[in-house]
Amino acid sequence: MRSMTGFGAGRAENADWRVTVTIHSVNHKRLDLRLLMPQMLRPHEVELRHQFSEKIMRGNVTIEVSLEALTRGQSHWTINETLLATVQDFLQKQVSQGELTRGEWLELLQIPHVLEEKSLEFSDDDAAILFQASAEALANHLQTTTTEGEKLKADMADRLTRFKENLGILVEASPRINAKLEEKLREKLTEVSVAADYNEQRLLEELVYFINRTSIEEELVRLDSHLQKLDELFESDGPIGREADFYLQEMNREVNTCGSKINDSTGSQAVVALKTLIDALREQVQNIA
Repeated sequence: MRSMTGFGAGRAENADWRVTVTIHSVNHKRLDLRLLMPQMLRPHEVELRHQFSEKIMRGNVTIEVSLEALTRGQSHWTINETLLATVQDFLQKQVSQGELTRGEWLELLQIPHVLEEKSLEFSDDDAAILFQASAEALANHLQTTTTEGEKLKADMADRLTRFKENLGILVEASPRINAKLEEKLREKLTEVSVAADYNEQRLLEELVYFINRTSIEEELVRLDSHLQKLDELFESDGPIGREADFYLQEMNREVNTCGSKINDSTGSQAVVALKTLIDALREQVQNIA
């Protein structure tokens, strides 16, 4: 189980560049990945997105990539040796003295395009440090989300234990609730049987309707089934947040139905406790990937 809230950072460098990658994430229904990076690194954006989306399934994720040049400035001067050799060859043919003097060399360098300024470029070979830094940041991020996820799991397990305890109270109260139901049914039968317009078919229909309106047996069975599904989910690997939220919604519906049917103080208190626990569980599930 992993939380959607996490942070991770990674750094790598070579002789020319230092790359730093940071990841911040918070909860979100889907994966919303924002990648902030220098224009020079944009050719590697698709591969970076794939690297992150392969491991992060849900959440609002912001990834920042910074690039720092380690050489002095971000440009350097180079001599256009081909052009220089052509000019030198021409001049030496004109001058019989042979080697050019220092002054003549300096004059050659002033010829346009002989001495050129070239910007420092982030090459495909440099990309290795980019993915090294991103892999480190991703590993650290997954570690924080796993650690936070284990804390959530422990807290939710405690709430589920309390949920089962209160559900047990409701199950124990069920026979007493059914006894009250039987008593009401007997009173109903007595009233109907002495009525002048007694109709057996209508009586049966009303009894079925009355039982469906007041019995909580089916709701208790479904609640137990949903609890088993949640227990299985919490022990499984991979994303579980959406599925867990679905089962909690269904449990909330069943508990609300029980509350509308029960006319028993102990059972009603258990229903209130169950609803409170479901609300807390649903809030926590919103942060599970």
